[in-house]
Amino acid sequence: MKTRSAVSRSFDLRAAYELAKAYCGIQHAFAIMAAGGRSVPWGGPAPVESWVSSRFGFFGRDLCHKTKPSRHNYSEMECQCETTSVEGFVQLIACNLLPHGYWFYVTGWVPEGKDPRRIDQKLTSKYGANLGRPVRARRKRQGMANLRYVRHGRFFVLLATRGQHVFFEEEAVSIRDIRRVPLKFAGYWISYRRGQRQRQGTRDSAWHSHVQIERNHYNDLKAYFLELALHKSLAGLAREFYQLPFEPYAPVRRQLMNILRAVNRERKRAKFQPLPFQVLPLRRRVVKPFEPAPGRVARLVAAEGRPGVGPE
Repeated sequence: MKTRSAVSRSFDLRAAYELAKAYCGIQHAFAIMAAGGRSVPWGGPAPVESWVSSRFGFFGRDLCHKTKPSRHNYSEMECQCETTSVEGFVQLIACNLLPHGYWFYVTGWVPEGKDPRRIDQKLTSKYGANLGRPVRARRKRQGMANLRYVRHGRFFVLLATRGQHVFFEEEAVSIRDIRRVPLKFAGYWISYRRGQRQRQGTRDSAWHSHVQIERNHYNDLKAYFLELALHKSLAGLAREFYQLPFEPYAPVRRQLMNILRAVNRERKRAKFQPLPFQVLPLRRRVVKPFEPAPGRVARLVAAEGRPGVGPE
C-alpha cells in the first residue's frame, strides 16, 4: 500500500508530465519521466508548475518558443496600420492586399487637430479591421467580407473583399472598385487589372497588381526632362533620373524608359552623348511597411559608380 507521501509524489510527477507535454511537447514530457520525480517538488499542481517553469523555461500559461503561435492565431491581432514610408504604403496594398481580393476601397484624410491614432482605433473597431487570420478565414467561407485599414501620415484607406458587411451599406456612396478606378496616392496610380501582352505574343489573362506613375504627373515629368535634355550635363541628368521618388514596378520602369528614350532623341538631334539605361533605378527595394525605410540619400550613396552617376 502506497504511503501518503508516495501518492502525493506520484501525483506531482504526473502533473509535471502533463504540463510539459501540453506546453513544450512530448520530448520534454519524456524528460520528466526520465527524471523519476527525484527533483519534482511536492505539494500539488502550483509548485509543480513553478518547477516545470524553471526546468523548461516557460512561465505560467506562456508557451515555449517552439510551440508559441503567431499573433495571427488570436481572434483579434495587434492593429498595425500606420506605414512609415510611401514605398511601404504602396507595397502593402499592391503586393499584400490586392492579390487577396481587397478590391473595394474608400479613402479619406484625418482632419487637422485630430489624433490619427484615435481615428485608427475608431475605424478598426467599427468595421472589424483588426481580426486575426483564423477569423478572417472563417468569415470568408461564410460569404462575409473582410476589411483592412492602412494609413500613411493623415491619408488612410479602407479596403474590403467581396461579401456581406455593414461597410458596403454605410459607405455605399464613396466605395470604389480598384479594378475600375485606380487608387491615387503620392503620384502613384494603384490598380488591379489583367496582364499585358507577353513576349510570345499571347495575352496574359491573369490578374495582377498594377502600379504606375499617375498620368498627369508622368506628363509633367516628361516635359521637365525634355526641358533639361540639352541644358544639363550627362552626370546631372543621370542624377535627376536616379532621384525620382518612384519605386520601379514594371509599369513605372516602362514609363521611365519612355522618358529616357525621349531625352536621348533630343540629345541625338543636338549631337550630344546619349544617356545609358543604367542611370535608371530598375530594381525595386522590398521594404518593411511598418519600419523606417532607408532614405534616398542612402540609395544615392549606394549608387555611386553607376555609369553617369556622380558629382558634376
